Amino acid sequence: MRQEKGMGRLRGKKRMAVILMAGMIGIGGYCSAGAKTLEDAQNKKNEAEKNLNEVNRQIEGIEKEQNGLKAEMQAYDNQLMTLLTDMELLQADMENKDAEIDQAEASLEAAKQEERSQYEAMKLRIQYMYENGNQNFITALIESKDITELLNRVEYVSEVYDYDRELLTAYQNTVQQVEDLSVQLQNEMAQMEELHLSYEEQETSLNQIIADKSARIADFD
Repeated sequence: MRQEKGMGRLRGKKRMAVILMAGMIGIGGYCSAGAKTLEDAQNKKNEAEKNLNEVNRQIEGIEKEQNGLKAEMQAYDNQLMTLLTDMELLQADMENKDAEIDQAEASLEAAKQEERSQYEAMKLRIQYMYENGNQNFITALIESKDITELLNRVEYVSEVYDYDRELLTAYQNTVQQVEDLSVQLQNEMAQMEELHLSYEEQETSLNQIIADKSARIADFD
């Protein structure tokens, strides 16, 4: 009887040991699984932080490049404003130069008219003197009271010739000066027109550059 009781206790102890062993194995497996889950979660967290840092670096790089583009665009805007101001000043100068050209052309026409008038008047006086020169000279000799008066009359005729010649030469010089001025003004106007064309090309180029950089900034946004 006692022996049976002893055997029953022994079997109970063995059963308990088996249960305890199974429980320990289950707890160990649970702990192992839990540890792996925590490790995976930590790895995912680290990976996410790494990705976030990379994204932040990319954002900082984009913001830096965007700010650089904005600074460049502002510089080009300033260039464009300066160019437009220069174009306005040049346009005003061209209008003034055009008025000077009109004035020079009017002065040239007037000078040529004066030259033609003086030339025609001089021809008439020369013709008259040649046609009546001998008679006038004889009359001057006859009517002169003394040699002084005769010389004065002859000198007067000579002075008329000299005066006509000098006056005509002066008119010719005036015409040449006005012609030279007109040519100079025309050349200056041509240079201004070339400069204005260059300004227009620069304006087109700057507007294109600004538009391109604005588009890139919009892409970053």
